[in-house]
Amino acid sequence: MSALLEVRGVDFAYPDGTRALRDATAAFAEGACTAVLGGNGAGKSSLLLLLNAVYRPRRGTVWFRGRPLGYGRSELAALRRRVGLVFQDPDVQLFAASVREDVSFGPTNLGLSRPEVQGRVERALAAVGLGGLADRPAHALSFGEKRRACLAGVLALEPEVLVLDEPTAGLDAPMCRELEALLASLRARGSTVIFATHDVDLAYAWADRVTVLAGGSVTFQGTPEELWGGRGETPGLAAPWVREVWRGLAARGLVPPGPPPPRSREALLGLLGAAPT
Repeated sequence: MSALLEVRGVDFAYPDGTRALRDATAAFAEGACTAVLGGNGAGKSSLLLLLNAVYRPRRGTVWFRGRPLGYGRSELAALRRRVGLVFQDPDVQLFAASVREDVSFGPTNLGLSRPEVQGRVERALAAVGLGGLADRPAHALSFGEKRRACLAGVLALEPEVLVLDEPTAGLDAPMCRELEALLASLRARGSTVIFATHDVDLAYAWADRVTVLAGGSVTFQGTPEELWGGRGETPGLAAPWVREVWRGLAARGLVPPGPPPPRSREALLGLLGAAPT
């Protein structure tokens, strides 16, 4: 897979002097689903905001399709049509009176025809399960609904890259499953998805690639299997639930030795002949 987005030797600090990234270098493959993992303060959100040029590095360069980012007004507008970012806090992103108006804002500003805008809005709202709430005031949505409305607004732009900051934060179990179904559909279409998360189970189940941050530096890039290895132990990161269960079953001779563990809880339960709950 070729790199679509890259950061090379990037340093970033906030106005108060807090250093968020230190000589960070990472590449994000086109057509891949990449999870960005790390503890609080590791630099995950800062990295994602650099990819969309919300932030500008103090040192180093961010690259998109083999070219360094430009920070002029027209260059930023063009980038943000191609690299869509969903913030962790939906109240930062929602601003229009109704859900429909908010989701239609981006496509309308692309100069698209009214039928094309309407089609994009309907498809985006259907994808996130908000088709029946299109005319509801944005402030009247629940937290989870606001998160999905923000995602719809980005999907309506039909970006080349979808960047999600902690997409499951604040979502209940059914909403998390809906998000996972959306990730599955995006992967099936060959979309490029980058998401920051604390959830190692989500990363293990859905990511093709993993980038790990610690103290503002990139400490690992590779596949989930390479990250957790045969024993499922990685310094600073918990092992995915499914790997821990698989190891316990293998130690008791309940699963055959040799094959790698499945990637998700549902896949594991399927192998064991149990119905997912």
